[in-house]
Amino acid sequence: MLKINLSDELKDKSEETADETFAETADETVSDRGAETINDSYEEASEEIVKKTVSRRNQTRLFILLAVLALSALVYFQKDTILGLFRGKEEILETVAAPPPPSPSPPEPDVVPEEPDPTFVALSGISEVVPARVWLSSTVIMYDGTFEIKGIAFSHAAVNSMIASLGNAGEIKSWAVPKKSKSSESVYNFTISGVFSDIAVPEILDIIPADKLVPIADAVNSRSKEYGVSFTRMPKTGQTYAERDLPFVLEGSYEGLKKVISALCPEGGDVKVYRLVINPASPGRAFDRIRASFALRTVSSI
Repeated sequence: MLKINLSDELKDKSEETADETFAETADETVSDRGAETINDSYEEASEEIVKKTVSRRNQTRLFILLAVLALSALVYFQKDTILGLFRGKEEILETVAAPPPPSPSPPEPDVVPEEPDPTFVALSGISEVVPARVWLSSTVIMYDGTFEIKGIAFSHAAVNSMIASLGNAGEIKSWAVPKKSKSSESVYNFTISGVFSDIAVPEILDIIPADKLVPIADAVNSRSKEYGVSFTRMPKTGQTYAERDLPFVLEGSYEGLKKVISALCPEGGDVKVYRLVINPASPGRAFDRIRASFALRTVSSI
């Protein structure tokens, strides 16, 4: 009978089985240990992430809490200003001290308006009303504003217009004008006399002695070129002048004559023109170049 020794085989099988079992067990053990290690690492990483997240959230909450506290403090301390933005602003009134009462000022002296020379006023009035086509051959003006005008006109209507204008400035006492001619080449010789109104007339005028007239004459004679005139007769020392004498005679422009009168008789001064006679410097010419004669007097101190 054939005997088969199965013990070795069994032994071998058992050993193989044991080896396989041990290997599997070892593999399982290693595998379990690796898994546990990985799990532990993952859990640790997860816990670290959670801790960081929680820490960040806590910091954020802390910052928000601090911001809310700071804003609350700002609102508390600035509540009046903030509320003022939502209501009308009240006007701030500053108390200003009343100014001291003005010190009493001394009374102002009565100012007497200065009146220009009456003759100068009359002269200016006549020059303003002479129309075109009218020439003046002689003009006499007195200190009280009375005047006498002689001239020629090439238009009857122009003479009538001048008479009307002189009447509006004062009073026409007399006039002599030829009747209107049918001829267009007619020349009209006329005479008009009257007086200007609203002129301050000095009540009393005194004759100025020659020795006092000379300095006055020298002053205007030195500026004759500036005035556009030249004096052909001047007062002389030791000369005696009668009522109708005219010691000043000049020739020049009409504007120059007015400048001379303004210089001799300033407004508010005592010297006045007593009588003034104006004629054209050349026959047949208008008053662009004139010959003027006049006399001066002074306001009386009486």
